[in-house]
Amino acid sequence: MALLTSSTFATAVIPWRGKANIEVLAERRSTAPYVRPCQHLVQALVISAIVAGFGTGCSDTQMARPVAPSSAGKSSAPSDDSADVKVAYEKFWDIGNAVIRQDSAQWNGQLAAVATDPQLSRMLDNLKTLQSRSLTVYGATREHVTKIDVAGDVATVQDCQDASGTGQADAKTGEHKTVGVPRSPVSARMQRTTDGKWRVAEISYPGGTC
Repeated sequence: MALLTSSTFATAVIPWRGKANIEVLAERRSTAPYVRPCQHLVQALVISAIVAGFGTGCSDTQMARPVAPSSAGKSSAPSDDSADVKVAYEKFWDIGNAVIRQDSAQWNGQLAAVATDPQLSRMLDNLKTLQSRSLTVYGATREHVTKIDVAGDVATVQDCQDASGTGQADAKTGEHKTVGVPRSPVSARMQRTTDGKWRVAEISYPGGTC
């Protein structure tokens, strides 16, 4: 699934998609006439409308900040930390890709299990935006994690995501409006929260290809 961040919506978590993110799954390319989001969101993943968002405005306060590379270098943390981070990251996208098709009353609970603020709030806002525009998301992204750095309770994940089988669609007719690209760089800042679980705190789309 693709979740929303804040340009349209990105991961909602949507798993929805450089400076974009939930404000979630903003389209990278449109296959049908469609009002494009801000120029710097055009290359975002389709699911990013949920994760990164796709609003009509383009203020910096609406966009997620790009995730900076970890200055800690390779993690000295136990290997099971990296494994747990990877599992949590992939679960985030699993839920993000599907959450928009769930009852809206379940959105907060579903996303809170895999995301924390600011990403959580961005995705919820983006999901509401998609819903208000009679848009949904079809298909699901495929994650290909290339690097994980862990430093205490914070981790950075680098992903070369395949979004070629997902995009935005008309919620009533199911007509596909956009389609994603096969190799899109994604960066995630993960946070180990007070319950000991890893959650996505911020998703960013550096742009380019991978």
